Formats: sequence, structure tokens, C-alpha cells
Amino acid sequence: MFARRHWIPPGGLIFAHACHGASWLLLLWIALFSSTTGLLSPAITWIHLVALGWFTLAALSVLLHAIPAFTDVRWRTESVARACVLVFAAGVVALVFALGTSTRSVGATAALVFAALIGYVAVAWESLARARNSERVERAIARARARSIAV
Repeated sequence: MFARRHWIPPGGLIFAHACHGASWLLLLWIALFSSTTGLLSPAITWIHLVALGWFTLAALSVLLHAIPAFTDVRWRTESVARACVLVFAAGVVALVFALGTSTRSVGATAALVFAALIGYVAVAWESLARARNSERVERAIARARARSIAV
């Protein structure tokens, strides 16, 4: 096996857990102080905090370890994938702030999150494509991972 900096980036997981904690605080604030019903800004902010900040960032961080561990294929450009995780986290912070304060930068921050995710997926697919020449089991795992990343 090859040497790596961290098997899973600890910053990504710490950020994901911080988003989890913040989601509970935001949910408490919504329950106590939000007098409106329906999907308005506080609820949409909470949804994005949970879906992007907690779930997606934790998954992206874990995949940095899972792809090479399960397929025996090294990331083609791991530093780009790690940078995309950092940009994604920064974009999530900006997007949640923009949604919570109803600023005009929601579109720009959403575009930043999307661009970081597309960059990560492109690097992941490129790395998984190298597993096509591996053993039968690794090829099957690589195909399944590539499909799950696409969804």
C-alpha cells in the first residue's frame, strides 16, 4: 500500500459534525422564533445545512479513503480532490449564510458549491476509470462507486 497524508481528511469530518451541531441549533431557533409555516428561508437554510454540510461533506471526505482502499487504485490527483472538499466546505458556509440572511449572493454561492462538487466528481471518475484494468472484483467495485458518485 502507498503512504498517504490522512486516510480521511479530519477537517472534512470535523466540519461535517459542526454542521450537524449547527443544524440542531438552527432547528431550535426555527421552533422557538419562526412564526411562519411552509418552506421559507429558515427551513431551506436548515435543509441545505444538513444535506450539503453534514451528509455530502462527510461522504466526500470518506470517499477520499474508500476509493483507493476498495479498488487498489490511487487517486489520480488527490490534491485536487482535497482542494475541492475545502472549496465545497467554504461554499456551504457561504451558501448557508446567504440563505439565512436572504442576500443576493445565493446564486453565486450555490455555483461555487456546484463547481467544487463537479471538480471532485471529475477527479473521482478519472481515478475510478483506472480501475478498469484491475482484477474482476476491483473493476466491479469501481463501476459501483462511479455510479453511486453520479447519483
